[in-house]
Amino acid sequence: MLCKRKLQVKFKKLHSDAKTPTKHLDAACFDLYSIQDCFIRPSTAVTVHTGIALEIPIGFAGFIHTRSGMGINHGLRVHLGVIDPDFRGEVSVHIFSHSSNIGTYELLEGDRVAQIFFAPILPVELIEAVELSETVRGENCHGSSGR
Repeated sequence: MLCKRKLQVKFKKLHSDAKTPTKHLDAACFDLYSIQDCFIRPSTAVTVHTGIALEIPIGFAGFIHTRSGMGINHGLRVHLGVIDPDFRGEVSVHIFSHSSNIGTYELLEGDRVAQIFFAPILPVELIEAVELSETVRGENCHGSSGR
């Protein structure tokens, strides 16, 4: 059953060229837009400004991710960003080009640069223990649970 109540997240435009984040009706994420032109060269990282700030309610956080087209078609990856509910500064996007054969990517002002989704954060209490329960996997790490 779908939740009928909508989470309300306030946003503020900090720059005259800032665009309102948008999403398609049933999409999980809102698109974020660049307020600058920049070139992303192979094997380099850039910080892209969106010109917006958010007021995320307590108990939730915003998570910034790569847009699939930028990742698949251009070898670009957004460094996962977490926007905490007490942060009121500008949302910026850190992008790295993993591509060595696609070349320089030109990002223009007004282009969609990343996507953000909002999710609840469960209250967690960390409890120090002398021993942890055993599992089949145990201490085996990377790739040990299968393909």
